[in-house]
Amino acid sequence: MLNKKQEFRKRLIKYWGFTEQENEHALHPSLENLNKTPPPNTRKFVKRIIKASENQEKIIIFGDNDLDGCMSSGILLDCLKAFNCEAEIIFAKHHHNDGPGIRKKHIDGKLENVKIIITIDCSVRDEDVIKELDKLNIDLWTIDHHPYLFGTKEQCVNSTFTGNHFKHYCAAGLAFRISLEFQKIKKNTKQIENHLVGCMLATIADSVKLRGDNRTIVICGIEKWFKTDLPVFKLLNFEDRKNISKNLFTIRKKAVSPLNSPPRYDDPHLTVSSLFCKRSKKAEEITRKIKKYNKKRIEESKKMFKKTNNQKIKKNCINVFYEKKFSPIYVSQIAGRISFEEKTPSIVFAESDEGCLRGSARSPDGCEIRDLVINGLKDIAIDIGGHPQAFGLTIKKDDFEKAKKIIETIPISFNTKNKEFLTLNGLPYEDALKIMNEYEPYGSGFRKPTIHE
Repeated sequence: MLNKKQEFRKRLIKYWGFTEQENEHALHPSLENLNKTPPPNTRKFVKRIIKASENQEKIIIFGDNDLDGCMSSGILLDCLKAFNCEAEIIFAKHHHNDGPGIRKKHIDGKLENVKIIITIDCSVRDEDVIKELDKLNIDLWTIDHHPYLFGTKEQCVNSTFTGNHFKHYCAAGLAFRISLEFQKIKKNTKQIENHLVGCMLATIADSVKLRGDNRTIVICGIEKWFKTDLPVFKLLNFEDRKNISKNLFTIRKKAVSPLNSPPRYDDPHLTVSSLFCKRSKKAEEITRKIKKYNKKRIEESKKMFKKTNNQKIKKNCINVFYEKKFSPIYVSQIAGRISFEEKTPSIVFAESDEGCLRGSARSPDGCEIRDLVINGLKDIAIDIGGHPQAFGLTIKKDDFEKAKKIIETIPISFNTKNKEFLTLNGLPYEDALKIMNEYEPYGSGFRKPTIHE
């Protein structure tokens, strides 16, 4: 017969929908717990890179301009350099109109002697790119956690293809799994630890669900964070409080936010350099620049947030914000803050260029709006892409009022799971709290349940 503690733990496991194995992995995270089979086409990709190394083929990595794009591109570049590949990273501007991805204008004049293009955390968005690459006999590989538009499925390492296990990976998660495959050929313990830390930072930044492998990567990555020998990360470090939940919050504030700031000002290579810099003096210079960008981003976003106070928040709908003085650099921060504080979805638009508005959408846990907005704006949107609860979109400025009306009348719903609670059934509150603390940290897709007597 189960005692009260065992009964409460059983209800917890049911609340999260854990299997016995998932529960064991949640309580005892280890890289050994990662799914033994890598994401689709990972091993095929590694073989192609080994061949490229042997033939000295030139490679371009095209990354998305955020922390996940920076870390995934950096991890991948480090893997390629370890096998003496000639490779470089290029990024598109953060606040361009086209949405994340590679278009023909991004590669014009950059393909001389190139044999492989790898897009990571983004994909080809323009059929003309495919035609150009085919004409030049350039191999295209896509590494992404979003559905891809163009390319060959067999040359796509994508977390959306098969099963549920990889679907919550960010791009850095895919890059880390690729790194683990390279480690089987040429082992480098220190390199894999650095890649794990970079992947942990990107996983936190991208707000992907903290379930399965992602929990393992975050918890194991935080442990390595305090032991890293990368000087930039050490300078962003802080005292280890031995509290996984506090560490997650503090890492987001002290490291994730600063490292995510340079890409917003179209300086992603500064963030990438945090993975490669080994000299203390250089690291001090890099860290100083990173903190300067972050300070500016915080100050400017606060000013912009104040301007949203002029608009009354409506409940049970997607709130849309736009003012002429809004900057596209800060829309994701503002949308995220509104969503968090008001517990309601929001989309914040800012003027980009060429008569377009670039928007960022955020919604609370349990409220997925991307597909609803895609369907509602199918005849208006120039581009929409991203996660179900965090995505970007572009519309023509002339279409704003029409788009706002459509978006704010879209019916939304919340996952009722977030409103469920667990009863103590005679178990002392302190005992229940101790059991729930064993499952720290909590986050997106893995919420701490409310307890009732």
